[in-house]
Amino acid sequence: MTTRKAAASSEVRRGSLDQSTMDNSRALAANTGAWLSTMTECQQEMMAFVSMRLSKDGQTMRDIFTCKSPAEVVEIQSRWVQDTLKDYSEETSKMLAIYSKQTVHAAQNKG
Repeated sequence: MTTRKAAASSEVRRGSLDQSTMDNSRALAANTGAWLSTMTECQQEMMAFVSMRLSKDGQTMRDIFTCKSPAEVVEIQSRWVQDTLKDYSEETSKMLAIYSKQTVHAAQNKG
């Protein structure tokens, strides 16, 4: 009799475990596509950003090489620092927006 109770108890636990596993699998499936899309968007955004920054950095170096005075170099470097900080700040905002969009999507599909 004890063996039958243990077997029945095991069946109940396994059934609820299976339901929980199925729910988790559904949530994972619902969010996997969105997650992959988010990662692709992040990679594209980062590649565009790096390309843009390398282009600007290259132009800054070309500008420095044509300078005729130390004052011109300081002016170009100052402009470069300001521009770089602005670009990184804007890029951070863009990346946060992309991740926030994914977080909202995941929260909506939870459960």
